[in-house]
Amino acid sequence: MAKVIISCAVTGGIHTPSMSPYLPITPEEIARSSIKAAAAGAAIIHLHARDPNDGLPSADPALFMQFLPRIKREGELLQRSRRQPVFCARPWIVSHSTTATLARARA
Repeated sequence: MAKVIISCAVTGGIHTPSMSPYLPITPEEIARSSIKAAAAGAAIIHLHARDPNDGLPSADPALFMQFLPRIKREGELLQRSRRQPVFCARPWIVSHSTTATLARARA
């Protein structure tokens, strides 16, 4: 059987709440959806933060830091229980558009 890597874009980069009632918007929803995707088999979680007031995409590092620690913590638990990688060791490197901003935020 061929090996497969499943990547899940939980929030998408351009989607808005009017496009789908299932789009996670708040940090809690983004964390919960990411953890569920990993538990279902996703090896890569690609994320964009969202303004919890209007659901629009945001590059604000403070918003990322509201959900990344939980995803990292619970992802590490999944790694131990599944014995395979779930999240990278540096979850603040999330997408090319936010990498530099988040790296500066962590420095």
